[in-house]
Amino acid sequence: MTDSILPTSPAGFCPQPHRLVGRFPPCVRARQRWRVAPGFPQQAQDNARDAADGRMRAMMDGAAIVRRGIRDFAVRYNAGWLIGKNGYHSPLDARAAWLDTNLRRAA
Repeated sequence: MTDSILPTSPAGFCPQPHRLVGRFPPCVRARQRWRVAPGFPQQAQDNARDAADGRMRAMMDGAAIVRRGIRDFAVRYNAGWLIGKNGYHSPLDARAAWLDTNLRRAA
């Protein structure tokens, strides 16, 4: 049995082919090895950033729609719904009456 180390990729998942071990440092000479055009990495990075910004905008727009819906529901609920435990007053009216009686008592 030998105690040799199996050469692996930088992440450590897959062994590198023998012909590549020690020949190309990982990610250092990728441009030279793959002959990438000089402007392509910057363009690809800009495209990725634009895509991420678009997803973030869509998510924030969705959150704004949900907040608007909740706010509209709360306004309609507080202004118009009559609830038996409040003596069939709207929550807005019940709160005003409660504040009126409690503030008078405190004064």
